[in-house]
Amino acid sequence: KKAVAAREHLKEVVIKSLGQLGHYVEANCKDDMPTFLKSGFQPISTTRTPAAPLSESFRKIAPGRNSGQMEVTLVSQQDALSYQLRWAPVGPGGIPENWTERPVGRAKQAALVTGLTPGTAYAFQVRAVTDAGYTDWSESVTRICTAKLQIGIIHLDFPDNPEEESKDYVTCLSTERLSRYAGIPSEGIIGQILRPLAPGERITPGNFAANTVFVELMQGVIASRGPQTKDLIADAKRLRHGTLYVIDRRTRAPEGPVREIREQDIFGEFDVKKGRIVPGSYRPNLKHYILTEDGFFQLDPDLEESLLVVLAAIPDPDDEAESHGLPN
Repeated sequence: KKAVAAREHLKEVVIKSLGQLGHYVEANCKDDMPTFLKSGFQPISTTRTPAAPLSESFRKIAPGRNSGQMEVTLVSQQDALSYQLRWAPVGPGGIPENWTERPVGRAKQAALVTGLTPGTAYAFQVRAVTDAGYTDWSESVTRICTAKLQIGIIHLDFPDNPEEESKDYVTCLSTERLSRYAGIPSEGIIGQILRPLAPGERITPGNFAANTVFVELMQGVIASRGPQTKDLIADAKRLRHGTLYVIDRRTRAPEGPVREIREQDIFGEFDVKKGRIVPGSYRPNLKHYILTEDGFFQLDPDLEESLLVVLAAIPDPDDEAESHGLPN
């Protein structure tokens, strides 16, 4: 532990020194780029390449804030007064069945599609409404509606133990699973609310204690599934060599430079060599906070989906007891 602490301290010293040196070079190069490059530092580009649209008609289709939702952003079409969007679950043979339609007024604003079934593939099509009538329906773009981590509060009383006070826990288990009343696995409890909340009061970091069992499970999912996550794979290719940080998406600038991201918003780090994530190299950040003033943690969608799969495979305590012939 002392060796790890010493290494982390030295890392912080080196990072701070490089930062100071970089600011010195920037201040003394007099905006002359060749002079700046001779220092060995690389300039940070302030421009970003816009993401390529999915198709000629769809700019982006992404998961919504809640389970069963998708946010659909269209590509603006010339002469379009408005649009009609439709979607349908993809049936056997890849054929969409039972289309649902809704009007969309503007292409720039994402249209929220609700009522979808997580884990189901949906085909999306769009057509424009013009002065001449409707255009043809576009080619289909298929996306799978992913589940969304649902964070909520559950109140527990202990009637069998009058001396134990009731407690409020923060859980990520679905309401459907909680309604089975088969017990709550400790892995599904994100943490505990330390003091009862007043009506309308938000959960704050000072009134919350994270559950280490859940934290270890989440970090284990990042360690095992991170190297197969498409966004981290792409980041590793761009980095080529060095340390790849896994950033909490609740941070205020998830796409910004790492130096501008707070330590409490970094899940951990992987080693990268030759554009690839080194297997088994993940190191969790012990200073990551499950809850900050910006809200609860937010995983990459692929990692979140993996976490949901792992949680779903954990049996409820009462079901596990019955399988072993134990009393509830």
